[in-house]
Amino acid sequence: LKHSSDNVCRAYVDIAFHGMMETLSESMATAFLEHAPRILSFGSKDDPSQTQKQILTEDITNGQIEHVGECGKDVACAEAPISCYGCFRFRPCWDADHRINLNIVQREIDDMSQHGKPFQHLVDKAKMAKQNILMVMNAADRYQDAVRQGDHT
Repeated sequence: LKHSSDNVCRAYVDIAFHGMMETLSESMATAFLEHAPRILSFGSKDDPSQTQKQILTEDITNGQIEHVGECGKDVACAEAPISCYGCFRFRPCWDADHRINLNIVQREIDDMSQHGKPFQHLVDKAKMAKQNILMVMNAADRYQDAVRQGDHT
C-alpha cells in the first residue's frame, strides 16, 4: 500500500477492523446460531437430568466415568458420546472432563493412521470429531471463566 512503514499500514487496518467489528458480529450471529448451537447452551454435571438422556463416557485407562452432557432427544444415540460433539442436540456440561473423549479420539486417529489409505476416511472422521470436541472444550473453558466471574447467563 506504499505506506511509510508496516506500523502505519497496521494502524489503518486496525481502524477499519474496529469499525467493522459490530457489523461482522451481527452478520456472523445467524451462522453461529445455526452451526454451533451447542456452545450457547451449557449444563452442569450437577444439574438434574433423566438417566436415558445423559451422555456418559468411560476412560478405559483408569475406569473413570464422566457425565459429559445431555442429549436433546428422548434417548441418547448409540453413537454417543463421540458423535454428540457434532450434534445440535448435545448440551455439554461445562464442568465435565471432556479430555476423556479427546483422548479416545486421538487413540483412534493414531491407530487408524497406521493402516494406510483404506482407513483414511475413518481418520478424517475422527479428526473432525476431535475438532468438535476441542471446540466444546474451549467454549466450556470460557463458560467456566464467566461462572467464576459471575457473568454467565
